[in-house]
Amino acid sequence: MNNSALHRGLAVVEDALHALGCTALGAVLLLITVDALLRFVANETIEFQFEFTEMYLMPAMAALSLARVQRVRGHLAIEFVSLSWLGPFGAVLARLNHALPALFFALLTWQSGKYAWAAWVRDDIFMGTIDWPMYAAYLSIPVGTGVLTIRLIVDTLSGDREQEQQQAH
Repeated sequence: MNNSALHRGLAVVEDALHALGCTALGAVLLLITVDALLRFVANETIEFQFEFTEMYLMPAMAALSLARVQRVRGHLAIEFVSLSWLGPFGAVLARLNHALPALFFALLTWQSGKYAWAAWVRDDIFMGTIDWPMYAAYLSIPVGTGVLTIRLIVDTLSGDREQEQQQAH
């Protein structure tokens, strides 16, 4: 697999996860709005809304878009020194700027993955309005941070971020 095929394949995965994260946001908005309207108009509620939103949708919103946001540089970054001013040392710093977070997110992926796996093996459930399987609630964190880790490793090893940035749009 050549480098551009790797970038395209990873972008497809990132975009799909981002779509799921955005869908989770839409579901949160819809569920909370309908629940509030039902409470006001009919004195009824969507009983599962809070548990589903809290355990499944919020983590998905927080984690599934991370890699795509990194790819398109959609995150907030405050730069007080342009790395291009530092010559060859700037390239080293740029790679470190991807490698060190990759290490952190790899560890986060590992730990959260172990947590999700343990919940699946134990068949943990949250007994609420619905008996929610906990492994599924935990799964979006290792998936989102795992793909972010891959993105950061690819960015660390990639020499031409500007070309990659143009391909993302």
